[in-house]
Amino acid sequence: MNDCGFKTLREINRDAVQRWVSDGLNDTEKDWSNRTINSHVEGLKAFCAWCVDKSKPKRLMNNPLAKFPMLDTENSLKRPRRALTESELNRLLMVARLRPVAEYGRETVRKDADEQPSENRSRATWTKAALTFDTITEAHERGRVALQDKTEKLSELEDLGIERELLYLILVTTGLRKGELTSLTVGQAYLDESPAWIELSYRDEKAGRGACLPLRDDVADRLRNYLADRDNALESVLDASSVVPMSGKPSRHKLDEPLISVPSQLVRILDRDLAAAGIAKVDERGESIDVHAMRHTFSTMLHRAGVSPSVAQAAMRHSDIRLTMKTYNHLGLMDVSGAVESLPGMAGNFSQFEPVSATGTDNNESFVTSTLTSAGVESSVRESFTVVKPSLKGFFANDAKNEKTLVSQGKTRVFDSRSDRIRTYDPLVPNQMR
Repeated sequence: MNDCGFKTLREINRDAVQRWVSDGLNDTEKDWSNRTINSHVEGLKAFCAWCVDKSKPKRLMNNPLAKFPMLDTENSLKRPRRALTESELNRLLMVARLRPVAEYGRETVRKDADEQPSENRSRATWTKAALTFDTITEAHERGRVALQDKTEKLSELEDLGIERELLYLILVTTGLRKGELTSLTVGQAYLDESPAWIELSYRDEKAGRGACLPLRDDVADRLRNYLADRDNALESVLDASSVVPMSGKPSRHKLDEPLISVPSQLVRILDRDLAAAGIAKVDERGESIDVHAMRHTFSTMLHRAGVSPSVAQAAMRHSDIRLTMKTYNHLGLMDVSGAVESLPGMAGNFSQFEPVSATGTDNNESFVTSTLTSAGVESSVRESFTVVKPSLKGFFANDAKNEKTLVSQGKTRVFDSRSDRIRTYDPLVPNQMR
């Protein structure tokens, strides 16, 4: 109601709601899906329907949103996402740490001809070179040199890089959503526990259930060091008398302080980090990387690590396991290839099957079977059975194709269910079936 600018019931109108829906679809900060927007519209439509209910005193003469169209949630996915690969994630973490200082070490280059000044453009003929993964380390060193006389500024930017790297690391190892991470305070982090964990309040968790999320040991160590460094930096400005000490928390921090600073422009910051790391924002299949894609990466890494689906569902805090397995797991060709390679080895040379002479009677046949292991054909086992002609069809009833191949004296004998007889042919001579 407030977002649409409605102050009275009479001001509710269809056009204002339509503008709100359009703004919600284009707002990259909110990152709302069609389903989320529909839930808000449905609530407003239900309220208007209550205002015109005949069984109650009418507050509106008619429902202005009675036929308001809903967004498609089945066939149009607002932003299909993908998971980061291990290589991409490592590059992103490195860039996040170096880029704040590297921005001050970018080289000056001359603009291309199509970027030269014109009547409607700046007169500048020089610009700063874009940061790439191959050049960001050198740019970081040049930035440190450029800021060597501004020690406070340099220290601030170095701390900012550490904070951004840690922020991405927490997102990708806990599956937290951006809003959930923003809501966390120092009092919700239990870093001296074993294992360390964070408590997510039911007020801030999307499903409204709350959660206790374990932290990896290395992430907990880095978060502990980050808070200790922040504690030292704030030592001169914090009033020690207003701080409540608690085990597992830095003593000089207030318990209601944010656990980590989450910038409001995190989406744009991530886009710049992706560009510097050489990671496409949108790949050739139209799948994109954004802040919520960190949660997709978390789920996919759990699956690749061999975590059972039920445990992955619990880690993702999903009520339906299908959401975990189908929407948040992004398995590519390499995953399928690895699964195929893990199958036991199989012999491809059928010449290892030895022909065996008949036993001398029409009803007894011998053949050779082979035992397959991961190393190939390990051993051959000679077996024999007796064929009773009147009951051939019943004997081979369990065979999928209703046929069985017998190897005898270099020739192959095949039971034909259509004629209820065994046919013999030499596989080396064409057109010899008889």
